[in-house]
Amino acid sequence: MNKSLYLILLSQLLTSLILGQQFSFHSSSPFGIELAKEDGSRSAQKIMFFDFDGDDDLDLFLIGIDVIDPDFEQGWESITYFIEMQENVGDTWNPEFAERKEVFSDFPFPLGYFFPSVGDLNGDKKADFIVSAEVDFIGNRTLTYIKSQNDETFEVIRMNTFDLWDFVPESILIPELVDLDSDGDLDLLMSGLNPDFAEEFGPDIPIYFYAKNEGTESEPDFIGWYDNPYGLEPNVNMEILCGGDIDNDGDMDLLGTALLIPADSVNVIYVHLNQASPGGRPVFNNILESPFGLPTMEGETQFSFPVLADINGDGDSDLFVFAGNGNLNFYENNLCTAEVTETQVSICEGESVSIGGTEFSIEGTYTVRLLGNDRCDSTVLLTLEVNPVQSSSITASICEGQNYSVGAESFSESGMYTVTLTSENGCDSIVILQLNVEELIVPITVFENSIIVLQSAATYQWINCDTGENIPGANGQSYIPTVSGNYSVLITLADGCTGTSECVEIIETGTDEDSVSNAVSVYPNPTDGLIYIKNESEYPISSARISTVSGKQIQSFNLSGKNTLDLSFLDKGVYLIKFELNNTELTKKIIIE
Repeated sequence: MNKSLYLILLSQLLTSLILGQQFSFHSSSPFGIELAKEDGSRSAQKIMFFDFDGDDDLDLFLIGIDVIDPDFEQGWESITYFIEMQENVGDTWNPEFAERKEVFSDFPFPLGYFFPSVGDLNGDKKADFIVSAEVDFIGNRTLTYIKSQNDETFEVIRMNTFDLWDFVPESILIPELVDLDSDGDLDLLMSGLNPDFAEEFGPDIPIYFYAKNEGTESEPDFIGWYDNPYGLEPNVNMEILCGGDIDNDGDMDLLGTALLIPADSVNVIYVHLNQASPGGRPVFNNILESPFGLPTMEGETQFSFPVLADINGDGDSDLFVFAGNGNLNFYENNLCTAEVTETQVSICEGESVSIGGTEFSIEGTYTVRLLGNDRCDSTVLLTLEVNPVQSSSITASICEGQNYSVGAESFSESGMYTVTLTSENGCDSIVILQLNVEELIVPITVFENSIIVLQSAATYQWINCDTGENIPGANGQSYIPTVSGNYSVLITLADGCTGTSECVEIIETGTDEDSVSNAVSVYPNPTDGLIYIKNESEYPISSARISTVSGKQIQSFNLSGKNTLDLSFLDKGVYLIKFELNNTELTKKIIIE
């Protein structure tokens, strides 16, 4: 093969195509693609798409010749290359490429022609390259696997370590990383030509070579080479292939452009449709020439190095292809229409929302890609709000016989309860209730013929235990039965708690002492402090002593000639007054309000 062919190949390049309904010309070098610097230098001959920055859109690599020494006879050492990048600063559906920039400070360019293919071969989300071809001292072409490292350097691995033998001198074979057998990893397809050594100046032979990847996600392992695999028939001219699911049927089709076609011929784009077998094995038996509205050109102008990429995120493959006039033409595939739906969902903590079989439970913004029955993409932009479950604790006390309510639930026994309510945002509000049920003990005492309740600040109802009936009008803190019997009292506190005392027995004796006691009275009773003493007995009262109902003495008084006492210094409550007369003590109960 002569050197002019090498120069033609080195000055042209690119990639792929998509489903077959209808393509339409969009523009040349769209979305801010810069094929050359402003001064015209570093003109790109090949482009490749790869998500270099991991943000789910396609960034752009530009590859080409940097410098060619005018004396090409010096060999491959006279050619140097460049690789630059334009970051996609748009989004999955609206690409926009930033300015070109250097991307690798120390890329291991080969000694030979630089026709790379990019892909992630070891599952680390980094850009790996297959490069064709390193040329040795006798002209053999060696493929190299340029493996990205974590420190932004590269490991160069000769592909003959995978038992993929070198290509013979004068051959030109362009790599394409493509999942041809649809098993989830990247296989290696070479397209181009081999020299015919049967004749000294014989024609070059178009051919395809295929190496199947049977490695793991992190370690590729290729077996091959297989020539013209799966029924692929070489073009009579040199055809460069790229891969993509052109007809959206779930398998990998191929698209190619031919180089070195005669000047008086029509230059077309070839589509090799994959009619895969039921087991998924590729079958190529149908070649179409510029179908689905794809362009044709005549004369010396020709297509080269197409690239298929879903650049607008709608699920079909669009076409970028270099035209002979140096333009990079973009043909949009109209099979699919980008559908983007924005939705906001509010859930409760512990719940999840499912979209397309994926569960989401953490608050945030998500992009969910869905695949329709027609294999076209639709996208859901999900904004997920997660409302927390509210929790509170209550400690409460009630009296026996009462209920304590939380929401629609009521409780009447001591214990710890968990009540789940619904808050304003529709999420659970958990209330933990510690409830204490207290029994109201009613202490009473009997003094002489009087029953006294030791609990003040309450309302009272005295009860005849023998009949079980309330005693009409018996509503004081004390009660003096008029007949012998058994008596108790029901009290009600200000907070609504009620309690009933034990029954006590009262026996009326009717003694002389009782007659004297009945002849002495104090009033008003209850009183706010000042009391009057009425003595209708025949004995004078000499003194009086104030004590609590428990017997603790508070104060003594000399009552000779007096019939009043000022007890306003006492706190509210029930007290006993003991009068001394006829060498005996007579006790009366007094209530201070």
